[in-house]
Amino acid sequence: MLAESRFVRSRIRRHRGELDKAVEPAEEALALFSKHENKPRVALLRRSLGELYRGMGRLDEAKKSYQAARKAFDELRDDFQIGWCELGLASTAKHAG
Repeated sequence: MLAESRFVRSRIRRHRGELDKAVEPAEEALALFSKHENKPRVALLRRSLGELYRGMGRLDEAKKSYQAARKAFDELRDDFQIGWCELGLASTAKHAG
């Protein structure tokens, strides 16, 4: 599936420290998963984008991504992922000062 390959490409680039190059495939994957209404993957991509944006210092975008992911994971009743979103939001707030 094209969406999954874009997500994997983003993750590889993120792990290489190429955050700026990881955003585009993550956003492409998000659009594709959204089109197919794959709610778990959409939520995961939103959290992943939050991590990327936070790492790049784009804190407003990070906060919005984490909030959207948290809401989606709440609807999916995924407490584990909700915890990761809360951690991301706290870390973003810390970096924002």
